[in-house]
Amino acid sequence: MSIRTNNGWVIERGDSESCHPLYFSGFNPGNKDGCNEKWSYDHDCAIRFGRYKNAKSVAAGLVGRTPELHRLTAHQWVDD
Repeated sequence: MSIRTNNGWVIERGDSESCHPLYFSGFNPGNKDGCNEKWSYDHDCAIRFGRYKNAKSVAAGLVGRTPELHRLTAHQWVDD
């Protein structure tokens, strides 16, 4: 059995510690999977972007065109 991985970019909130980041998880009020906050410590709740430029565009919109207030990081998930 092989392990499948999924790669993407995530937005980490700039004022969170890089060793324990808060991930942008969108606007999901009432979401049944437990991901109902805008920011989450759970990387499985993070919105995954396939391209860096898409993550950068969303980050810019989050903070009024100053994306440097957030970190854009490459991330890898292991599929179950």
